[in-house]
Amino acid sequence: MPLDAANHPAIALKGGFRVQAIKGTVRAIGQSRVHMSGHTYAYVTFDLEDGSDFMLENVVVLNRVGSELEPGVAGTFYVISNKRATSLIAYQGTDGRSRDDVAAFQKSIRSGNLGIIFFLVTAWVVVSGFAGLILMALFRHAPFFVWVLYYIAPPVLIFRHVMKRIPSEAEIRAAIAA
Repeated sequence: MPLDAANHPAIALKGGFRVQAIKGTVRAIGQSRVHMSGHTYAYVTFDLEDGSDFMLENVVVLNRVGSELEPGVAGTFYVISNKRATSLIAYQGTDGRSRDDVAAFQKSIRSGNLGIIFFLVTAWVVVSGFAGLILMALFRHAPFFVWVLYYIAPPVLIFRHVMKRIPSEAEIRAAIAA
């Protein structure tokens, strides 16, 4: 069941990410898979302030926020999501305590994208290497800068395109504060 957009507006960020605040109490937490930077829970169920309930499924909770996440904890929980993943990235309790994993979240997204970029660049070098051999046979006297542009420019453009689609830590913090 999606959150009511009127009571829980989502703030859109670049790259298809959006941040949404959930005000309520944690009712139940499902089984989890542990990884180095936190847990991936099958579900987290909330009792919202308006009396309804809400369930996040397959949600990633990093270590700092995860240390506060247990049934009965009340406050405002901040969720960031895109087409592929949902993460609980910040918590502000009714007792004044707060935790956030904004920096760790952004670092994990960037490092995951670096793996994808590495794969794409490697594939480009292999494919273009074969194409380059054919081009060298056809154009033996091409200037050096042509070969540099041919091998280097596409990976650099891929890297810039992927990395600029990730919201910065300041953008995420501004969305949480809004």
